[in-house]
Parts: sequence; C-alpha cells; structure tokens
Amino acid sequence: MLAVGYGVLLVVPAAIAIVGPLKSNGSFVRLVGLLSFFLVLAAVLRWKETRTVRPAAALLVGYLALHLFSWGLSFRHGVGAGGIATLNRALLLTTSAVGLALLCTMVVRSVRQAHVLAGLLVGGAAFSAVIGILQGLNVIDRLAPYFLTPITAAVVEKGAITSRGDLARVSGTATHPIEYAVILAMMLPLAIHLLLHARVRRSRLWAGVGCGTILLGFPFGVSRAGLLTLVVALLVYGAYLRGSQRVGLLLAVGVALTSAMVVAPAVVSTFAQSIIGAEEDNSITGRLDDYPLLFARFEQAPWLGGAPVDVRQIATVTDNQWLLTLVGSGIFGVATLALLFGGGVLMAMSAARRPAVTPAERSLHGAIGAAVAGAALAAGTFDLLSFQQVTFLIFALIALIGVRSHTGPHLT
Repeated sequence: MLAVGYGVLLVVPAAIAIVGPLKSNGSFVRLVGLLSFFLVLAAVLRWKETRTVRPAAALLVGYLALHLFSWGLSFRHGVGAGGIATLNRALLLTTSAVGLALLCTMVVRSVRQAHVLAGLLVGGAAFSAVIGILQGLNVIDRLAPYFLTPITAAVVEKGAITSRGDLARVSGTATHPIEYAVILAMMLPLAIHLLLHARVRRSRLWAGVGCGTILLGFPFGVSRAGLLTLVVALLVYGAYLRGSQRVGLLLAVGVALTSAMVVAPAVVSTFAQSIIGAEEDNSITGRLDDYPLLFARFEQAPWLGGAPVDVRQIATVTDNQWLLTLVGSGIFGVATLALLFGGGVLMAMSAARRPAVTPAERSLHGAIGAAVAGAALAAGTFDLLSFQQVTFLIFALIALIGVRSHTGPHLT
C-alpha cells in the first residue's frame, strides 16, 4: 500500500479523482492515505506492549492534533458553507497525508528501504518533468484527460499551460506551475543522494537519469518560488557533502547554468526579468495590495484566528501559506506550521550529525532537511498546503527522518 500510494503520488494528476460525491477528496492517493490512517490507528489500539517510535512520528501526530484543534476554532465565527467546505478539505488532506506518512514511519525502518521509497518519489518527479518538457514543447497540453476512465473524473480545472513573458509555464502532473517547480527543486537533493549512495550500480545510473531529467524539466515551470527552493535546497544539502562531492556539485551547477545560457537563453532572460522586474509584476503587486486587508483581519483575532472572513476569497487572492495560516489560525496556527517545518529541519540535521552516522545516513538526512527547508521558504510564495502533491511529499520526507542502516520490515 505504501509503495503504491507514493508510487502514483507524482504520476497521477491531482485533478483526477474517483467518480462520486467526494470530488477532490476522492483522489486515489488521498483515499490510500485515509485508509492508511485508520490502519495505523487500528494497529496502535492493538499494541499490547510499549513500542519504540521515531521522533518523526511524534511530530506528525502532534501537527495533526494541533491542526485539528485549529480547525475546530475556525468555526467560532461564521465562515459560510463555502468556507466550511474549504476547511474540511484542508483537514481531510492533512489527515490523509499524515496517515500515509505514519504508515511510512512504521514500515520503513532502514536506509535501504528509504532508498526504495525515495526512488519511487524521484521517479515520479522525473515523470512529471518529462510531461512538463512535452508541455513546453507543445506536444501535449493538460495531462488529466489521459487519465479519464469510466470510474475517474477531472475535478480540478487546473494544470493547463500558462505563460510568463514569452515562455510557456507548465505544470507537469502537478496542479500549478509553482507546485511543479517547487516539487522538482525539493526532489533534486534526494536524487543526488541516490546517485551517490544507492547500493546497486543500476540504481545509481537511474538516479543520474532522474537528476538530469529534473534539471531539464525545472526551467519550464518558470517559477521564482521554484528557483528560491532550488537554491536553498542545494545550499543546505551541500553542507552535508564531502569536500570532493561539494566541488562536484558546484561544477555541475556551473555546467547547468552555462548550458542554459547557451541552449536556452530565453529561459534565462525570462527568469532574470521576473526577478529584476518583480516590483512591476502583477502577481507581486497583487499580493502586496492584499496584505493591509489581511493584517486588519488578523488584528481582530490575533492569537487563535478565525476572524469573520470568506476563507475561499482569501485563498484565491493570497499566495502565502504563512499569511493564510496567520489570518485563519492566528499566532497559534503559525506556531504550529513553524513546528512542522522547523521541527522537520532540526530533526533531520540532528539525525545527520548523530554519533557513528554513516555517510549514507548523513547524506539522506541532509537531503531531507534541505528539501523541507526549501519548502518552508516556498510556503511564503504560495498557499503550499492547499496542493495535494507537495503536501504529501513534505510529510513523506519528514516520515523518513531517523532511519538507520539496518534491516527492517519490508515495504507493503
């Protein structure tokens, strides 16, 4: 179940769900996650002796409990039927993602097993990158229609090609170009880790193919948030590499930048212009214009949030997960979100520096910490936890924190 859930996470578009009244909550990976949550709950209730659990499991359970508490507080003020539906979807998405992640903490106990799961995720990211490349070359448009069957339907009207400047912005299998680029940026350190530490030569070769594919597909998202995530992730991960490996990473980055300027100068120019001309960009100015209203609402209920507000309206105009959480759940909610990201990064750093750590363990936890750190910053540029793929991915990476180089139970 675990392998199937994470195997399809980045392959099947989030817009595809089982036909029925559940709509977006009926997506395959969400259903697998909810089933996983109840299986984990049943297993815990049947335990008759004390079991050792990884700290990552405690972090996941704690975050879910705080999210549930915050969800309950949100109903103190009228949010309307649409707002209630939005809050419920967010809770179900979090519960599902945490459920699959908790199953991961119970099943994946060794670095070798973590490599299997990481390989599935890197393979999914590479597949999404291939779709993104094909979209950028105008070979295909949206991917969702290719997954329509008598029992599936497209429930989210997103994923089409947009543009920035003169370049198309693609989304691959993700819901939005920002999510697409952030996911590829988060997965690159993990792909590099597998390239360096996978036990089988063939696996290292496939990881190398994954690295190359992710790098090729990344620019097609034309995303500042993705670029920020990529820079932060590589900088953090580089701190956990040996000297020669760090030099190799710097050389690879230099070659990639040089190749981009030679082969795709329009991409480099568009990226540069989107950064230099950010003050005049409508997507930036629009967000800044929303901030006074949001802070005014925050002042009405600063500690626990829930001030009278149309949740759906805020979600559509404010591309900032931290601010959305601040308005909806107050300082308490922001502290909860900081616990998730900060706790994940600190736990990964601690695991990478513990006594007698192996090179593979150090590199793996360095890659996880780098990905989570990048996601934490990216959350300031879009409503990250509203998107299925990146939400599941964050919890999956946190679930791998603490694995060691020993044999454990097998993936199921």
